Amino acid sequence: MVDNEYRGWHIPEGCMPLEAMTRDERYYPEPEEFRPQRYLTQDGQKNANVLLPSSFIFGYGRRGRICPGQAFAEATIWLAVANIVALFDICKAVDEIIPPGAFIPGLTKWVLNQVS
Repeated sequence: MVDNEYRGWHIPEGCMPLEAMTRDERYYPEPEEFRPQRYLTQDGQKNANVLLPSSFIFGYGRRGRICPGQAFAEATIWLAVANIVALFDICKAVDEIIPPGAFIPGLTKWVLNQVS
């Protein structure tokens, strides 16, 4: 692989710009806005005219070689999140959070980063 340029954008060697795949305004009107309803019809059914990112985000041809544990993993995550929402009172912090959170750009290797 080598560095590349596309429409004035520099693409470094080994880079896979997946985020741009869901920014095409032909398929996703107002792509920068958080609008989960874009995936549903007026009656709340799945909109067949909108591409779901999960159908292509892991690469083309993925459906033919899908991981057999994916459905189990997705169901497990859904159950975990549903239990957290049902059992815990999630609200904004009352006091100041020490140390304050900070955005660190780049890839995440560890879940917890200590901010100095």
